[in-house]
Amino acid sequence: MLLNVNRSHSLMNDCLITVKLGSNVIAWKGSCVILPCEINSSEDIHNYTWYHNSVYHEEESNYKGAIVYQSKGNMEIDSSFKDRVEYRGKNNKDCTILISDLQSEHAGRYQIRLMGKKKGKNNDWKWMSTNMSLTVSDIGPDLKLDASSEMEENSSVTFTCSIDYSCPSNDLSLTWLQDVNGRVTTAIKNDTHKISITTTLTFVPTWKDNKKNISCLLYRMNEMKGNESIQLNVKCKNSPSYKPQNVTIIAKSPIIRLLEGQNITLECSVESSNPPNPNIIWYKNGQKLDSEAYKKTVDESGRYQCEAKNSMGTSKSETVEISVLHPPKHITIQKPQGNIIEGFPVTLNCSTVANPPVSRYIWYKNKMLFSNSTDSRYNFSKITENDSGFYECEASNSQGSNTSSRMYLDVKYVPQNVQIMANIPTIRLLGGQHVTLECSVESSNPPNPNIIWYKNGQKLYPEAYKKTVDEPGQYHCEAKNSLGI
Repeated sequence: MLLNVNRSHSLMNDCLITVKLGSNVIAWKGSCVILPCEINSSEDIHNYTWYHNSVYHEEESNYKGAIVYQSKGNMEIDSSFKDRVEYRGKNNKDCTILISDLQSEHAGRYQIRLMGKKKGKNNDWKWMSTNMSLTVSDIGPDLKLDASSEMEENSSVTFTCSIDYSCPSNDLSLTWLQDVNGRVTTAIKNDTHKISITTTLTFVPTWKDNKKNISCLLYRMNEMKGNESIQLNVKCKNSPSYKPQNVTIIAKSPIIRLLEGQNITLECSVESSNPPNPNIIWYKNGQKLDSEAYKKTVDESGRYQCEAKNSMGTSKSETVEISVLHPPKHITIQKPQGNIIEGFPVTLNCSTVANPPVSRYIWYKNKMLFSNSTDSRYNFSKITENDSGFYECEASNSQGSNTSSRMYLDVKYVPQNVQIMANIPTIRLLGGQHVTLECSVESSNPPNPNIIWYKNGQKLYPEAYKKTVDEPGQYHCEAKNSLGI
């Protein structure tokens, strides 16, 4: 709380009046406030009056405003101050008052009006002080922390925390939140013009205290109303150099789960280092990242680690695992390399990247569902030509589902149902007649097999689907592709 000193020679050249008032007083709503006031005058003062937000009226040569308190006389006290104001002075020069149960309308400017008679004369005199201000709020006065964050190791340090207030009935206390084994002392000052609480914290810092936070907490009526904090920066004093100590990543837990699209900022904390200000290096899954800042924003899954390095060596933190949750993506169907041959076992695998892991795989053939399981693989014990078709795999987890692109499964097989097209198994010809035989192949994959004709077990030429014959004998045809006959 500051003091205003008002000095006036007005009205009387040989009259000296001095008034000391508080200024910039801040008080809690609902509490009380002491407005300090001290008068020094060479003349007798018969009466003084406290005004709230007074205004000087030229036509009446007088001040008008809400009357707060009057030492003598019968002027009417303003209704908003009635039964709220109490004289707290201790002598004739002390004009201090106390206002109780403060409300918002009590904020503003306060002045004191002095009145008296000049010694040995009949003329009256009046004098008005300058303003003092009162702020009424739910926040109350400021908490002040007098401390320097920088300090030397093994040298005693004292922090001071204080609050100036102006209500003797306020139930206030100050508490240190600290982990430095400090010694605490508390003092309360209560006089006419000022009430304050001051608490001190004295301790001897070591390198282990570097980057610790110390807080001063203000409690009013057992409820915290404010706090001021400072982070310690302990400088080494005549101590040997050493590599960075206690390197950690500041995180809520060793495993952090994010939704796709989210990110998190990791901070590399170094408890102490001599020389100070080590270089910071970040790693993901053991690979160095292009970042040398204390803080690193990440949005990808992986195991992250930070390293602090000075001229004496390096120290690494424990790893923090970032797990980004997302639905299955990059879904592909993997099949065996080479030809898929009828009669052999074949396995299709639905490959995907998902977090959490896939919980359900659904297989489609030619757009029709044919398998629903928790296994990413689908096994054909003996694949057949009927298993050829377009395949899709749908993978799902708690974050959603996605489907692969279509993959065609082409089952290879030897020619099927090879026969000679003829109405009867035995054909009789007269001399000079001939007949054309046709070799029919129902299916083949690869298609267009080679055709070979035989007469009485002997291979004939050329190789064509149709063969014209005019000689007796037993004829048959054979179809052959790359897989056989």
